[in-house]
Amino acid sequence: MTPFTEPPIYWLPEELLLQIVSHLPDSAAPRHLKRLCLVSHRFLPAAQEALHTTAKLFIACGCHPEVNPLLRLLRTLLNRPDLALKVKALRIRTVRKNVVKLCEDHGFDLQSLRTRSLAKLEELGYTKSNPWYRTIQNSIESGFAGLLLLLLPNLNHLDFWVKDHHRGPPSSECISGLFGEMTPPNSIIIGWSGLQHLTTSDTHVLKSGIQLDSLTSLDLMTISIGTILRLNGPGCLQGAENLQSLSLTVSIQFADRLLIDKAEVQLADLFDALGCSRLRSLTMMLINDGYHVGDDLTTQLDAGYFMDQFNGLKGGLETLGITLEITDDESELEWLLDMVAHPKRSLKHFTAMKHLVAPQAFLFSPGFSIFAGAGKFCRPKDLPPKLEKLEILYPHEDVEYWATGFIPNKPGEKKVLSNFKELLLTCRNEVGTPATHFATDVDKIWWTLWTEFGIEVYAFDQIQESRDNLGEVWLEESMEKTKSDAKDQWGDEDEDEDEDEDEDEDEDEDEDYDDDDDDDDENIMDLIDPLEDMSSLIEPMD
Repeated sequence: MTPFTEPPIYWLPEELLLQIVSHLPDSAAPRHLKRLCLVSHRFLPAAQEALHTTAKLFIACGCHPEVNPLLRLLRTLLNRPDLALKVKALRIRTVRKNVVKLCEDHGFDLQSLRTRSLAKLEELGYTKSNPWYRTIQNSIESGFAGLLLLLLPNLNHLDFWVKDHHRGPPSSECISGLFGEMTPPNSIIIGWSGLQHLTTSDTHVLKSGIQLDSLTSLDLMTISIGTILRLNGPGCLQGAENLQSLSLTVSIQFADRLLIDKAEVQLADLFDALGCSRLRSLTMMLINDGYHVGDDLTTQLDAGYFMDQFNGLKGGLETLGITLEITDDESELEWLLDMVAHPKRSLKHFTAMKHLVAPQAFLFSPGFSIFAGAGKFCRPKDLPPKLEKLEILYPHEDVEYWATGFIPNKPGEKKVLSNFKELLLTCRNEVGTPATHFATDVDKIWWTLWTEFGIEVYAFDQIQESRDNLGEVWLEESMEKTKSDAKDQWGDEDEDEDEDEDEDEDEDEDEDYDDDDDDDDENIMDLIDPLEDMSSLIEPMD
């Protein structure tokens, strides 16, 4: 095809083609990019580079294991080392398990890949006596994952887990699962210095000597009491000094104050170990890994004590999010929230915080009384002074009364929180009060907050994923009610007019009837008068 017969898009330089290709909607399942690779030789380089720049590999269900896509990606990169240089983001999950039978059952040639992988290890200086060499020789899947990571020198975003069993939790020794021993290769120790985001199962990676100088975002997926017990004091975790964003999946047992006191640990120990003094965003999901619905428990989850664990971050933290794991059985979530006691009384000391997400029970208990007095719950004026947005999870209907605290006590006083702009009520049908309660017969408080204080209030249904602006809904309902009342009033006026017309008609008929009576009387008189004349004629006959 000559330049004059080629489509105009072929005339673009490679850099522009890559920009175009990168906008294809292929975040999870890159179907479009795979098809584009087959369109023409001109598109192939750009499509392949975009396809491999972000490799978010499919995660199989632990109950129905399949051949891990990382094995196919490793095979591709052994054939095409140039593509390995293009990979910037990777997501993998792997298991410390022999997968020979699994690959045979699914028709995957593992033997060929194992031979090539062992040859690559020998090329890198790993002999047959090395634990990593033996790991791959034994067809342990996680060992192949380690080699894949070694081949990717330009990663800046890494999300990986290692499990000891398909259906088990993440391993607490991921490094040995990947590389056969507790110390990672030097190329990993130095090469991961460019990582900006890391998602991993535990703190194990942060104890292995890996240089994470550029790391600004960290996601640790399993923080338990055992995790804290294995820490060696402040600053013992390497690579978190420059963190700005931290996400944690945390055992709800950290809110069980009696249990934590007995263990002689606290969640704050983790922040001390990370040494993350520059942290701006902290989000955590609480998981129930120790309590069961139906158990005869007197346990209380101390919300105020739990939130006190973040006090060391109070000066710089701008975002704090506390959520709860959602399971198929919503009664468990309701049950856990019922166990929450002692809400946090004040968050004023978080002087930089702008965005807060928390269950209602962490701020004020359902059925609270405003007459309980100061210090019994967190009132709107006790929230962080720079707060702009608050999301309350699983609120009860008494949040409508609580929200009146945003209104100044006296007319003309300043707004309670000068920067506050949005309140989001996140609801579930079986937990707390449903969103339909707030979005039907809307309380006027939401309209008042919106129009007089610039605070928008939304009700969000997590199941339906619907969102209603309660101020706008109140306005719409009020307008409909006004129209309905006016229509009823007009109907009453029409009935009154009809009644007046009927009365006028009756009066006219009565007047006509009276006129007829007068005419009849006159006719009767005409008949009587001649008789009187006749009587006068008769009298003389006496």
